[in-house]
Amino acid sequence: HLAALVGVPTVAILGATDPVLNRPFGDRHRIVHRPGITRACAGGSCEHSACMGAIPAGEVLGAVLDLAGEARRGEPHGG
Repeated sequence: HLAALVGVPTVAILGATDPVLNRPFGDRHRIVHRPGITRACAGGSCEHSACMGAIPAGEVLGAVLDLAGEARRGEPHGG
Protein backbone atom coordinates (compact mmCIF):
# COMPACT_ATOMS: atom_id res chain seq x y z
CA HIS A 1 0.00 0.00 0.00
CA LEU A 2 2.83 2.40 0.75
CA ALA A 3 4.50 1.75 -2.59
CA ALA A 4 1.27 2.45 -4.47
CA LEU A 5 0.65 5.54 -2.36
CA VAL A 6 3.94 7.09 -3.50
CA GLY A 7 3.31 6.16 -7.14
CA VAL A 8 5.30 2.95 -7.53
CA PRO A 9 3.56 0.60 -10.01
CA THR A 10 2.13 -2.21 -7.87
CA VAL A 11 0.52 -5.59 -8.43
CA ALA A 12 -1.77 -6.46 -5.52
CA ILE A 13 -2.61 -10.13 -5.04
CA LEU A 14 -5.79 -10.26 -2.99
CA GLY A 15 -7.18 -13.55 -1.83
CA ALA A 16 -9.87 -13.55 0.81
CA THR A 17 -9.91 -9.76 1.06
CA ASP A 18 -12.35 -7.54 -0.81
CA PRO A 19 -10.56 -5.86 -3.74
CA VAL A 20 -12.88 -2.86 -3.52
CA LEU A 21 -12.05 -2.20 0.12
CA ASN A 22 -8.39 -3.27 0.10
CA ARG A 23 -7.03 -2.18 -3.28
CA PRO A 24 -3.97 0.06 -3.41
CA PHE A 25 -4.45 3.81 -3.64
CA GLY A 26 -3.70 5.58 -6.89
CA ASP A 27 -4.01 4.40 -10.44
CA ARG A 28 -0.68 2.69 -11.16
CA HIS A 29 -1.66 -0.76 -9.99
CA ARG A 30 -3.20 -4.01 -11.09
CA ILE A 31 -5.29 -6.25 -8.88
CA VAL A 32 -5.21 -10.02 -9.18
CA HIS A 33 -8.16 -11.49 -7.34
CA ARG A 34 -9.97 -14.78 -7.40
CA PRO A 35 -13.54 -14.58 -6.05
CA GLY A 36 -14.32 -17.43 -3.71
CA ILE A 37 -10.98 -17.59 -1.88
CA THR A 38 -12.08 -17.75 1.72
CA ARG A 39 -8.99 -18.55 3.77
CA ALA A 40 -5.22 -18.61 3.93
CA CYS A 41 -3.34 -21.73 2.85
CA ALA A 42 -3.58 -24.64 5.29
CA GLY A 43 -0.07 -25.86 4.43
CA GLY A 44 0.77 -29.43 3.44
CA SER A 45 -2.81 -30.65 3.78
CA CYS A 46 -4.17 -27.88 1.54
CA GLU A 47 -5.44 -28.76 -1.93
CA HIS A 48 -4.88 -25.10 -2.95
CA SER A 49 -8.38 -24.67 -4.34
CA ALA A 50 -9.66 -22.27 -1.67
CA CYS A 51 -6.48 -20.36 -0.79
CA MET A 52 -3.97 -18.06 -2.50
CA GLY A 53 -2.74 -21.14 -4.37
CA ALA A 54 -5.90 -20.87 -6.51
CA ILE A 55 -4.47 -17.74 -8.16
CA PRO A 56 -2.36 -18.89 -11.12
CA ALA A 57 1.20 -17.58 -11.29
CA GLY A 58 0.64 -16.82 -14.97
CA GLU A 59 -2.14 -14.41 -14.09
CA VAL A 60 0.14 -12.57 -11.67
CA LEU A 61 2.94 -12.49 -14.24
CA GLY A 62 0.51 -11.15 -16.84
CA ALA A 63 -0.45 -8.31 -14.51
CA VAL A 64 3.22 -7.50 -13.86
CA LEU A 65 4.05 -7.49 -17.58
CA ASP A 66 1.00 -5.39 -18.41
CA LEU A 67 1.89 -2.81 -15.78
CA ALA A 68 5.56 -2.79 -16.81
CA GLY A 69 4.61 -2.30 -20.46
CA GLU A 70 2.36 0.58 -19.53
CA ALA A 71 5.15 2.21 -17.55
CA ARG A 72 7.57 1.86 -20.47
CA ARG A 73 5.09 3.47 -22.83
CA GLY A 74 4.35 6.24 -20.32
CA GLU A 75 0.64 5.53 -20.47
CA PRO A 76 -1.79 6.28 -17.67
CA HIS A 77 -3.68 3.42 -15.97
CA GLY A 78 -5.92 1.57 -18.40
CA GLY A 79 -4.16 3.02 -21.46
